[in-house]
Parts: sequence; structure tokens; C-alpha cells
Amino acid sequence: MISFVAVYVERDEGIVAYIEELPGVEATGLTVEEARRNLRSALELVIAANRRWTWEAFRRARMMHRETLLLPGDLRPYPANTVTTARSN
Repeated sequence: MISFVAVYVERDEGIVAYIEELPGVEATGLTVEEARRNLRSALELVIAANRRWTWEAFRRARMMHRETLLLPGDLRPYPANTVTTARSN
């Protein structure tokens, strides 16, 4: 299982969600739950599109090597389930 850090930011128009490690994977929702569902869908679509693109771009290559890259868990600056409360201005 792959895990990513999802960040949820409350804005006037609702919740903006993004994947910290993958720029461009973003979603919105009126609630955190809706933003989470939309973010999961956006992430799945991006991963599927990138895999399709890779196969299409390199299908005629003389050699293409794919492997699973494992990263140490200590790359995260804080635990993935950290909750940050609203700041007062």
C-alpha cells in the first residue's frame, strides 16, 4: 500500500485538498469528507494517466525497466496523521 500526506485547507468557498508529495494532485469539497473523496479520485486518475503515458511513451524503446522504489519512513517531517488547528491572526 502506498501512503501520501493529504492536506486540507479551509477557504471561503469550501475545503481545498492536495497531496503534499505530488504537486498538481488537488481537489475541493464543501466538507473535509467530500474533499477527501475527490482527492482520492484525483490521485487515482493521475496515477493511472501517468502509467498509461509511460507505457505509450516507452513501448517502442529497446529497454524499459520498471521497479518499486522503497523510501525510508523518516522522510516525512511529521507524522502523516498530524492535525493542525486553525491559527489566530
